[in-house]
Amino acid sequence: MKMNVDQPIFDLDGNTIPVPHTMRQAVAAVREMLDDPARLEEAKASLDGMIQATTPLTFRKVAMDALMATLPGEERQPQDGQTKFKMWNLALKINKGGEVEIDTGDEVALLKERIGKGFGPLVVGPAYLMLNGTGPSKG
Repeated sequence: MKMNVDQPIFDLDGNTIPVPHTMRQAVAAVREMLDDPARLEEAKASLDGMIQATTPLTFRKVAMDALMATLPGEERQPQDGQTKFKMWNLALKINKGGEVEIDTGDEVALLKERIGKGFGPLVVGPAYLMLNGTGPSKG
């Protein structure tokens, strides 16, 4: 099945779920403040903007997090090497973004398993709809 993995995930009211910018960007702004006191106000404004700025949560982000994370319980019973290799290969495909060919058998099952374990109902519901070919859903 072809799937646009850059589709946003919508909440129950049909709004996109915001994702804040990365910690790396915030740390860079703080370093800028420390390195050049003359630019302190500019760096503060940059940091404030990052705190307020968000991007929509996409299926791609959800899938990548689910495939690359060590999920609860896996510390005690880790995935076997073959499963980890399958997750890595699927992550390579999804990470490219845009239209991705996802196998409706094993790959969809793997994504549903990982997303189901790694996220709550607000994300699992829309993600499963997308994997079933009936999403995205705007509530």
